[in-house]
Amino acid sequence: CTFVAGQGLATTGGDGTAIPVRALTDDRFTAVSAMGAGSLTYVGYALYNDADLIVLAEGDDPAATITGTTVGAMRFSNDRGATFVAVTGTDTSGVNNTYRAFARLGSAILAVGGTPAGQAKMLISYTNGGSWSPVAGSALAALTADSLYDIAADEDAGYLYAVGEDGTLLKIRLSGSAVSVSDITANHGIT
Repeated sequence: CTFVAGQGLATTGGDGTAIPVRALTDDRFTAVSAMGAGSLTYVGYALYNDADLIVLAEGDDPAATITGTTVGAMRFSNDRGATFVAVTGTDTSGVNNTYRAFARLGSAILAVGGTPAGQAKMLISYTNGGSWSPVAGSALAALTADSLYDIAADEDAGYLYAVGEDGTLLKIRLSGSAVSVSDITANHGIT
């Protein structure tokens, strides 16, 4: 869940047996309203919230995620959750994989994920979640059994850092529309 001062709290989740829970509250849960319509039996895995923008990443039920048979979807809202638009794509672009975290640096939003013990996935959006492009590079391509689980921005230094299975640590630099990804796991004694 994500709290935005003056705007309340947006949450997503579910148990994989029904439409995922998407809720918004402006008054510390005295009143809770549903955000948009859900789909299938997906579970909400990640949520990004910035003013009126909400981006959701959803995926198969947790059991499918553990076995690596995940399928995912991404949806975004520019009206604070009143309506959601599905982001379309294929496994090649990564939108149909399960994503677990979002982070913003400048005008870019990055999403990280993949399937457990599978290929790490990273997407970038310069359109507030409306369209996404896969991030490429040898450091990311080498992570064939290391799904990514979280990402955070260091705005002062101008970098993002992503972590994944087996202690994987990536450093991401944005320069215009160019994205460079470096695996710095060994540099920090992480095993």
